[in-house]
Amino acid sequence: MTGPSLLPEKSFTAAAYRSGVLVVSEDTQAAELRGAIGAVQSGLTSVKVPKQLENFSQVLADEAGLSICARREDEEAFVLDMLRDSGTKEELYAAAEALFDRLADGEMKALALPPSSRFRAALVKVAKDRGLPSMNTSDGHLQIGQLHVFIKEVEEIVERLEDDQEHDFGSELSSLHRLVVRQKSMAAGLFMTEEESVRIRRVALPSVDKTQALEEQRKMTEASFKKFASGRLGHQIFLRRGDLQRLLEEGEHTEEFKARLGQVFDDTLQLQLDVLGQNYGLSKEYWQVFLTKASNELSWRPKFEVLEAFEELMDAQMDTAMERQSSC
Repeated sequence: MTGPSLLPEKSFTAAAYRSGVLVVSEDTQAAELRGAIGAVQSGLTSVKVPKQLENFSQVLADEAGLSICARREDEEAFVLDMLRDSGTKEELYAAAEALFDRLADGEMKALALPPSSRFRAALVKVAKDRGLPSMNTSDGHLQIGQLHVFIKEVEEIVERLEDDQEHDFGSELSSLHRLVVRQKSMAAGLFMTEEESVRIRRVALPSVDKTQALEEQRKMTEASFKKFASGRLGHQIFLRRGDLQRLLEEGEHTEEFKARLGQVFDDTLQLQLDVLGQNYGLSKEYWQVFLTKASNELSWRPKFEVLEAFEELMDAQMDTAMERQSSC
């Protein structure tokens, strides 16, 4: 080689120098790979890469502004999952919809997407819109699944359960399947255990208590929640553990009871974290889940007059917080 002037200009990219790859000329395979990577649209796309071109594929991905999220191997090639996290909101949602459409019934995927990925957020939103579960795994991956059939089966089981009846789902459920059972049972006010196997049980309550619980839950309007929930994150309002403790100070409760109720709060917060990736405090939706769970497990519901008294203590603090937010 007599000098760089003899080489094609495209060979001297910053990405190539960083990776230590310099291509003098591209054969048919390399040219096809360049075209395939250049055609990657918003979202996640699997690209088949000949093994001898793995380093070159990284250069091309860098040049195209793509991230390689996962890598699989067979005898002849690598399959790289490439993420284009740019694009309009509509383009990212369309890509998320397409990914779900490609999943067979019962199929699940764990996607190694960055926590701040816009496409990851689009997948969570689409899953929620479709009534499908999504959760963060222990290794940081986003797990999704096409579980409509299983969800329907769980809903039918929950609906058939009568007072003091139990259903055992066994011990072989995946984390995503367990999440479905947890969501559906808690929404229906059922008691759930996950020690050796996953079991749900409908606990019988006196009819007077049921009527009273429904009436008190009806009074827990969004306006009321906003008054006694002190946590704020962006435009959302959350009820934190400290708010719960101050609420309990309005009544007479043993330390053991407070500890058990705190555990119910933590369990509900963990469920919200699994589903929404948010543990700053309970949202309005999951506060209602907490009330149902506390009623079933501890036969506890805050009296509405206690909530009203608590609201008065919180009014000044919340008004100040709202004024600060509106001035930003």
